[in-house]
Amino acid sequence: MTIFTIDPKTYKVSMYSSRKVAQQYGNGMITFSNSSELALNPNVTLQILVNVFNNNSNSMTKRFADKTKGAKKVFETLQGKFCNTEPLGPVTAKASIGDQQVYIPKEKKIADSSGTKPTKLRGKFAGRYIVNHLESNPRRPNTRGFHATGILVNLGVDQNPISYEDYIEQGGHRQDLAHDLNRGRCSILGKDKNGKYFTVFGNTKIAGKLNKWKSF
Repeated sequence: MTIFTIDPKTYKVSMYSSRKVAQQYGNGMITFSNSSELALNPNVTLQILVNVFNNNSNSMTKRFADKTKGAKKVFETLQGKFCNTEPLGPVTAKASIGDQQVYIPKEKKIADSSGTKPTKLRGKFAGRYIVNHLESNPRRPNTRGFHATGILVNLGVDQNPISYEDYIEQGGHRQDLAHDLNRGRCSILGKDKNGKYFTVFGNTKIAGKLNKWKSF
C-alpha cells in the first residue's frame, strides 16, 4: 500500500512503500493512504490542504469549501504527480537521512523455513488496541522511545486504534508503551464479541467515542 506523508511545517510531500517505511524516515508527519484518512486527521487544517495543493498542482486555489473536498482534491493531485515515481523503500541499518541520524528498529523474527511460528505475545497488552492522544512527539529524537511514540502519533489523535501486535511489529516496545500510558499519552482498548471497543487502561470515554464514529 502506497503511503503519503505531509510535513505540517514545510508542506513537503513524500511517498513511501508502506506505513512502516514512512515511520523509519521520521515521526510527526501527517500520514495517509486515501483522501478520507487525510480529511479525518485532526492535525490537518484547511490552510495545510490549500498550501499542499498549491505546491503540487498546476493551478492555484485560495480555499476549499471543507476538509473533505479539500482532501479529495489534494489526494487526486498527489496521485497524478507521483504516478510515475517509485515509492521510497526501507532504510538500511545505521543509515542517515540528509545530515540526520535516524533510529532504525531491529527486524522482528519471523517464521523460519521449518515452519516454526513466532512466539505469541503475552502480557496485559496482548490482544488489545492502542489509541493515541498526542498531537506531537515529546520524546527525544533519534531514540527508541521517540520511534515507539511516533508510531502512535502517526495514527492521529483519538482515532485509528492500532493493535498491540502491529505496534510491536512496527518497532514498538512494551516498556515504551507502558511509559506513554502512564503519562496519559495513549489508552488501551479491548474489543467485545460484537466488535465494540471498551477501555482497559486510560481514558474511559474514548471507547464510546470510537464506537460512535464506527456506527456512521
